[in-house]
Amino acid sequence: MADIFVLCDYNDNKFAKHICKNCGKRVCDDHFDTKSGWCTACAKGRKGKR
Repeated sequence: MADIFVLCDYNDNKFAKHICKNCGKRVCDDHFDTKSGWCTACAKGRKGKR
């Protein structure tokens, strides 16, 4: 069985390890805010879908 690796939506040199709970982007550790569970772009703007 093959592993599937997905690249970060913000940095195509790193593998995505997280999915933003707000916008759904796949992001690496560098672009993920662990406190909110959002990508750094959403966390910075604090824009929620809800």
